[in-house]
Amino acid sequence: MSETATLVWAQVEAGFYVASLPGVFVGCVERTSDGRYLARDGFSNPLGTADELAGATELVTSASTAGGML
Repeated sequence: MSETATLVWAQVEAGFYVASLPGVFVGCVERTSDGRYLARDGFSNPLGTADELAGATELVTSASTAGGML
């Protein structure tokens, strides 16, 4: 039986969210001045923007899955 890591999201402050696995920073999402959401990976490289928070968190989740973190 294999164990799957669960990505945990936390709102650090208004408009700023971080994703982590136990002991590992995975990425973040930041609400920009135009109301969109900017997604970044664990090295702060931009992954893209989205109109909704859910779209931006999916960008981070997809990048972490592609990178073998999940």
